Amino acid sequence: MIAFRKHTCIRFRLRKQTDMYYLSIYHNYNEGCYGDVGRQTSVYYRTSEGKFKTRMNMHSICLNGPNMIHKLMHTIGFHHEHQRVDRDPRFSNSPRDPDSR
Repeated sequence: MIAFRKHTCIRFRLRKQTDMYYLSIYHNYNEGCYGDVGRQTSVYYRTSEGKFKTRMNMHSICLNGPNMIHKLMHTIGFHHEHQRVDRDPRFSNSPRDPDSR
């Protein structure tokens, strides 16, 4: 989160009681590493208080800078670049003989 503060305009803060949407970071060592993509608004993510929780879990193997930044990027709405819907028109698939250079 310090890297976000240092290099972006994105700021994280502690959750307030009045916040309808919030990020909850877990350390459940049975689940691995994941981060929900973007703010969650479906009923599945609704809490008993009627608020919406975006989840991020950090297993001990992921507790390093790059992995944490990667998961935080998911929580603010970023997908993987290779999964973009506009990806395919930018590439051409033309197999060639690697020895033909």
